[in-house]
Amino acid sequence: MLAWVVLATFVTFNEPGFPRIDVGELPAIDEADETRSVPELIDALKPDAILVWRHGSAFPADFWPAFMKFLDAGGSFLYLGGEPFTRFVVGEPGSRIVQARSVAGLKALRLNQCYRVSAAGGTRELTADGRDIWPMFGRGLETDEFQPGSWVAVLEPRLCETRDFDDEDGTAGSRDAALVPLVSLLRRGEAFSDATLAYSIDRLRGRWAGGRWTFWLASEPPGMLTMKLLTLAAAQAPVDLRIDPILGCFRPDEHPSFIVRLHLSRKSLDDSVPVSRIRVSVEGDSEEAAAERQEIELRGRTASAQIPVGVALRPGLAHVSAVLDGKRVAHTAFWVFDAALFESGDKLEFDNYTLRRSGKPEPIIGTTVMSQTVHRKFLFEPNAAVWDDTFRELAELKINMVRTGVWTGYRKISLDPGVVDESFLRALEAYYLSARKHGIPVMFTFFAFVPPAFGGENPYFDPRAIEGQRAYVAAIAGRFAGAKEIMWDLINEPSFSSPKHLWKCRPNGDEFEKRAFLAWLEKKFTPPLGAAGSERPGSGGLSEPGAPSTGVTSNRPAVASPPVSSPISNGTPPLGAAGSERPGSGGLSEPGAPSTGVTSNRPAVASPPVSSPISNGTPPLGAAGSERPGSGGLSEPGAPSTGVTSNRPAVASPPVSSPISNGTPPLGAAGSERPGSGGLSEPGAPSTGVTSNRPAVASPPVSSPISNGTPPLGAAGSERPGSGGLSEPGAPSTGVTSNRPAVASPPVSSPTSNITPPLGAAGSDRLRSDSTSANRTVGWEDEVRSRWRLAPGEPIGLPTPDDFEDRNVFGDNHPYRAADYVWFAQEAFADWCRQMTAAIRDAGSIAPITVGQDEGGLTQRPGPLFHHEAVDFTSMHTWWNNDALLWDAVAAKARGKALIVSETGVMQRELLSGEALRQPEDSARLLSRKLALAFAGGAGGVIQWCYDVNPYMASDNEVAIGLRRVDGSYKPEHRVLRDFAAFVARNKQYFDAPQEPRIAIVIPTAEQFSPRDDATRATRRAADLLVREMGQNVRLVPEPRLAEDLDSPDVVVLPACRGISEAGWTAILTAARRGARVICSGWFETDEVGRPARRLGLGPPQLIGQTHGVPYVAGSPFGARWYPLATMESWFVPPENTPVTGRWNLGEPGLDVYHTREPIEWANLNASQMVAYWDAIAAAGLKIGRPPPAGVGVYRVEFAAATLLVAVNESDGVAHVEAESQGGELELRPGMARLAILERESGRIIDATSP
Repeated sequence: MLAWVVLATFVTFNEPGFPRIDVGELPAIDEADETRSVPELIDALKPDAILVWRHGSAFPADFWPAFMKFLDAGGSFLYLGGEPFTRFVVGEPGSRIVQARSVAGLKALRLNQCYRVSAAGGTRELTADGRDIWPMFGRGLETDEFQPGSWVAVLEPRLCETRDFDDEDGTAGSRDAALVPLVSLLRRGEAFSDATLAYSIDRLRGRWAGGRWTFWLASEPPGMLTMKLLTLAAAQAPVDLRIDPILGCFRPDEHPSFIVRLHLSRKSLDDSVPVSRIRVSVEGDSEEAAAERQEIELRGRTASAQIPVGVALRPGLAHVSAVLDGKRVAHTAFWVFDAALFESGDKLEFDNYTLRRSGKPEPIIGTTVMSQTVHRKFLFEPNAAVWDDTFRELAELKINMVRTGVWTGYRKISLDPGVVDESFLRALEAYYLSARKHGIPVMFTFFAFVPPAFGGENPYFDPRAIEGQRAYVAAIAGRFAGAKEIMWDLINEPSFSSPKHLWKCRPNGDEFEKRAFLAWLEKKFTPPLGAAGSERPGSGGLSEPGAPSTGVTSNRPAVASPPVSSPISNGTPPLGAAGSERPGSGGLSEPGAPSTGVTSNRPAVASPPVSSPISNGTPPLGAAGSERPGSGGLSEPGAPSTGVTSNRPAVASPPVSSPISNGTPPLGAAGSERPGSGGLSEPGAPSTGVTSNRPAVASPPVSSPISNGTPPLGAAGSERPGSGGLSEPGAPSTGVTSNRPAVASPPVSSPTSNITPPLGAAGSDRLRSDSTSANRTVGWEDEVRSRWRLAPGEPIGLPTPDDFEDRNVFGDNHPYRAADYVWFAQEAFADWCRQMTAAIRDAGSIAPITVGQDEGGLTQRPGPLFHHEAVDFTSMHTWWNNDALLWDAVAAKARGKALIVSETGVMQRELLSGEALRQPEDSARLLSRKLALAFAGGAGGVIQWCYDVNPYMASDNEVAIGLRRVDGSYKPEHRVLRDFAAFVARNKQYFDAPQEPRIAIVIPTAEQFSPRDDATRATRRAADLLVREMGQNVRLVPEPRLAEDLDSPDVVVLPACRGISEAGWTAILTAARRGARVICSGWFETDEVGRPARRLGLGPPQLIGQTHGVPYVAGSPFGARWYPLATMESWFVPPENTPVTGRWNLGEPGLDVYHTREPIEWANLNASQMVAYWDAIAAAGLKIGRPPPAGVGVYRVEFAAATLLVAVNESDGVAHVEAESQGGELELRPGMARLAILERESGRIIDATSP
């Protein structure tokens, strides 16, 4: 008997006057049971019935509950024309009312959305499944073309209701249904169908098991032949016939076998046991290969049989097919390992821009491939026949990279560390061999979202988790150590570190993480003890026994040193040596006297301006010109020491870069800021540590990044206490005093303390201990409490969930604690990357490594600008920021590393009604902009996600993403990708040696990491302004990495900053000394955690600066500058008030800082109003591009021999972009983007993508 139950009863609905919408007159169905009312229809729907719907989009609302009950029982239907289930009809017969279009019915049936795609000029094309239904249709269907105005309804069916792994966000689900395409729409001259006219959905399991839903989706009625095909298809039972090879790849000496599986979801009407006859064939990949055929018989609704292959197979691809009762066909293939193919290919490596293949530039246009049939289960149910077809198609399209990986089922792959399932590895071998056969490299992703903890408590810190991850990574990398055309993506879109808070950066709260965080804080904020340049006691820097210590000594040298990466000091001499500011053999206080912790033995020799953060050109201790005690400069025995005396002569000194003294008169002389013989307090009185006899004379400009025109200590305007500036004994300390240096220091890569200067040292904002208080070493805990605003003794630990939330009143929450955790997370994730990289390298793989992060990594989640040193190239996924696509790429491009946008595509977005926001052509236009803007932002390639739509996840979003639909047709986005791929393939030789961006934008990271992030908005605006409106190329550098990554740009931009660390500001000024122009805006006279600091000496903060800020009044003229200064508050500036910009040179000729008091990057200013930008860029000698047409972006990437022109039209009209004065122009359709290659000298267009 036949394996399936064929239904023969068709039921139609012909209520008089019931509307027919979106479909013409339909052919009659012979012997159909006609019903003329909803009650009759309900009675007619028996288990063996097939409902035939002939009213197009219209559907009676009063029939819907009974219809759903019919489907729940396994009912089947044939829907003829229109947009199914979208126009509910209410009211009584004879007075029916058609309601507005709705997708509620589609969503209830997991069909989700309905789009209209033009069918005009197209013809019908039988699919392979359509031909299998009845051989007579092998000669084809009606040949007439569809008429103008005709269309096809395209649905988005989801075929899954469950999740395989509840704890995995990327989990696949059960295959509850399978879609069987029957008739495609094909246009003359097109190789790819853009719609499917007819298909069946077989309901295999779950709620609707046993049903077969068949659709004719064209607005034109089917012809007689097509109608016959549709009724035959609708009458057949749903069948799940599969062939699964035991392994995806067998070794030549192994004996291959496979399993034939059959599942019949429809129960037989008489409870008989079905018997199925299946004809199986096996054949090699070439004509001369061996072949085998046999027939098997399976009994029951669910059955399987393992079949060994009885013929010898050569290395290569072996195909298997199974035919059920002559009507249903299944295909698969497996590999016999081909060592020569596996080891073939070109060496893949990355320069600082893109992939190089055997040394030649290979800019990437790729896509993501898993499997059209099982999608994310592709490595658990390998089908090399599907891969072979897909890779052949991609190679023809000039796709030169596929990305793939594991998003689900980690515990299925590896239950114990070091034990990785062999069938998984063999499946991956088969996938790789399929790609190699067609010359396409593979990027494999190990993990997704959060790495599995393998039974541990924390995925990033628990040794058990790390052991499992390393073993898993090493097993895969080791298997592919000999493969040349593979690369590794460590993790897809990582979060940190709690698996319960995906897409955020939040603590997990376990003990491993707590210890790691505390260790990081201690390392970050504690300088090394006794090391050169240490600001804590060294071997020779202690006070006399019993004397309280201030906790600050120094071994700094008095010689110039180049910028170095010391977290503490640059070029400091040993304690007690000439030039030291800490006690030497003769520099200690008298026994019993409290030590200030600062003395000096510096030589009185002339020194050129140097970058010492302590002292340059200071005479020896006790010598003429010394500012520290000499033989006659000590306090009287028993008197508290000021810690500072001077025998310095009152001679003129040339301006030097000393942070302590530039032309300062001798201590005690007129103009001195330190006590002389008559400058001490009375015996027993607490010492201020500072007095001043300084005359009111002009001093030459100095290069202080801290103080320009700062009054002497203790004087009006000083931030430091004078003789009368101390609190009364016993009064609580404010914790803020300052002896800040008057010069800029070179950038240093301090992980420890370049955020706040050492206690009591030059530049410190903290109060130095004096004789009335117990002197002690200030440890990292004090610094952390100061940063977080914790009360003394309050415990230091992980942030709470509320610390990450912005609010009007913070109460017991500590937002800076959250910001520091995010900083910690960035560095901890980079360390995790290094551990995984080490595991890969130890396994023998030299393939390039990356991390594929999405836009969350541009704010608080692990970001490429922090982990770029741990990978070979950076990756960005551009999904969410459709209004900031350029910034997505620019903000992920690290200095010296290539960037690949390794995932991009168009997600579903719905209106409040539930209908899709975009039509298919809208999505194609958006994809073209995404691909183009990736290149405009500096990416050396882009990979689209994903080739095949995924219907096998319990996610309505996933079923909307992809190029090839579930029904086998291709979206308009497919046309865009193949156009870009062909263009890049034709011109890849030109993508060589790009010019580095000459403008660096600094990300105020501490603010960005905080709950109140305005830094992201400001940097986005700055990048858009510079690149889009002024024709510049830029790169971004986070503030904590300025010392490593800023280098020597022509222009540095610090946009709308509200505070910057000492190290960050120093690094910027160092770049300025090398010739960079600095653009900054807003008021930022604080460090990165809001503690007072001097940067430009701007005085007290102002709301708007020197312009007049007023609340917005309705009717104000358009164009007013808007400054959203707080969550609940916005201010406007009248448009006639131009932003006030000042130029500062900080006392050094050529050191140019262009500062605008208003935070202009927060405002809706246009480029012409950004005076600081224009002035600085012009002064740097950079060419400012012509403003593009309204709504159009024009970007250029300069290569050694050509220019890449990127033109993006974000307007609703056709635009024309002039390449160069004589180079021609590009036409841009609304919403589209184009790439063009121009000759470097003439600007002539060599080649371009399609209009």
